[in-house]
Amino acid sequence: MKLGALSKGTVKLSSGGRRVWLLGISTLGGILLGAFLASRCSRDALDALQAYVTAYCGLPDNSRACGGLGTALAFCRVPLLMLAVSFCGLGFVAVPLLAAWEGMSLSYAAVSFSAAMGKPGVLMALAAFGVRGAVLLPCMLFTGGTAWRLAYERKGLAALSGRDLRGILICFAALTLGVILECSLAPRLMTLALAG
Repeated sequence: MKLGALSKGTVKLSSGGRRVWLLGISTLGGILLGAFLASRCSRDALDALQAYVTAYCGLPDNSRACGGLGTALAFCRVPLLMLAVSFCGLGFVAVPLLAAWEGMSLSYAAVSFSAAMGKPGVLMALAAFGVRGAVLLPCMLFTGGTAWRLAYERKGLAALSGRDLRGILICFAALTLGVILECSLAPRLMTLALAG
């Protein structure tokens, strides 16, 4: 069995493109599962979410706290966890599961918003989770591809090239920018979507 092979005669993980495709498929599976689970939410839960979002959007701008630490955690938790598990054998299984989990949680939240808020729900979901999806998913796929390779090779930091390190640093800079954009834009966009 060649180094980088998933199993005899099957997909090889030596190519970064293949790793990203496989993680993308894991994420897509999570997205579909999240949408299915959100479609099964009870009407009471959706009504509670609608009441919460409507009350939040009705607050004055200066009293709507973003929760910067919680937002930063939502953006960075999966890429950081992927890097953390990449240094053990468990990372080979955990990295695609983390990708599926992030896809599921993002999809669940967006579909729940859409179902709870009725007609403006799609725009509100886009306002609330659009920046997160646009920034987090590509960064997660890049970081996850690198983490998956590190987990498979079991060489730790020795297998991390300068290019990998630069890419990871660029991803975390983009995630930081995403946190800033979400905290500054999402509450206003949600209010506009609810009013429209």
